[in-house]
Amino acid sequence: MIKEYESLLAYIGSLFAVFPGSSTDQVQAYLALRRTHLPAISQDLLPLLVYTAVSQNPPDTAIPLTAAWALYLASCHLLDDAQDNQKIYQVNGSVTALGVANIALAQLPADQETLGAILDAFGRVTVLAANAQSDEYSLENVRSRTEYFRGIGAKAATIIATGVWAGGRLATDDTSTLAILKEFGLAWGMAMQIGDDCLDLADDLARGLYTLPVIEGLAKTDHPDHPRLKQLVGKSSLSPPEVQTIVNILETMGAVDACRRMVRAYQMQAAAAFNVFPGLEPYFAAYVATVA
Repeated sequence: MIKEYESLLAYIGSLFAVFPGSSTDQVQAYLALRRTHLPAISQDLLPLLVYTAVSQNPPDTAIPLTAAWALYLASCHLLDDAQDNQKIYQVNGSVTALGVANIALAQLPADQETLGAILDAFGRVTVLAANAQSDEYSLENVRSRTEYFRGIGAKAATIIATGVWAGGRLATDDTSTLAILKEFGLAWGMAMQIGDDCLDLADDLARGLYTLPVIEGLAKTDHPDHPRLKQLVGKSSLSPPEVQTIVNILETMGAVDACRRMVRAYQMQAAAAFNVFPGLEPYFAAYVATVA
């Protein structure tokens, strides 16, 4: 996949050549950094990998679509980072990425119906992601399960599912094929986000962001550590020792293990797509294979 990613970056670089400036530098720096992480490469290449697996055609046709997809992701990231860390200057990079993404889509060798469907899907997922990010800050510190799953469904699962669907849509307009691919993307996205929330538990707690492990822990009202957990979660800020105390409590309660079981369930659901599209397995088995 490294070779395909280098081709993608070269294509995006050619698009940026007519838009020199600091905003394009922000986007290119973000993409270059992702080149060092295989999971990030897989996400950026989603449309190309799925198109290749479904159509059995060479990937060149999907390069403009994949460039647009990677730029939409870059736009969401830069806007997200600007909101998280008050880096207002990154908003310019976000807008630039969206504009160049649309230029890439204009070069896609597809009929108007396909192009319109993809453009609509990319636009909707960008709005959903922005709304989900905003909700993290507008809601109370501790969300309900419903709010949590709605949020990650928009911010992670729907984003991944859209990238998967777009690659499939370029290959075919068969509704059953596209439905299976979308379900694959949704399940993978849910597994990825819940897994990340388990791994990033301490960092999220330090930022005042309470994710699913905390929600699961607070639901265990009969556990002897529940009063202490509730007290700590109710504080306006946490010291490093308090963060570690919460992590230890959640591990003891089994709340983190409960979340890991959810991850495995979503992984199994996603892996079922390999039975229908074996070509997906070489690219994605490392992320959605079942875990014992």
